[in-house]
Amino acid sequence: MKAYESLNYRRILLTKLDEADFLGGFLELADTYSKSFTYYSVGQEVPFDILSAEKILWLNVW
Repeated sequence: MKAYESLNYRRILLTKLDEADFLGGFLELADTYSKSFTYYSVGQEVPFDILSAEKILWLNVW
């Protein structure tokens, strides 16, 4: 993520969460770089599997 700092991005898009065993690494990166999540994907059917990263949706995914 440090390599992209020059782009001045504000948020993170997470992909392939349906294939992830743990979320700790994602959450640690967001905290370390003070970035928030904007969208995440949980499947192969774009655009249907791209979801807004609202807190309530995180609870439903896991």
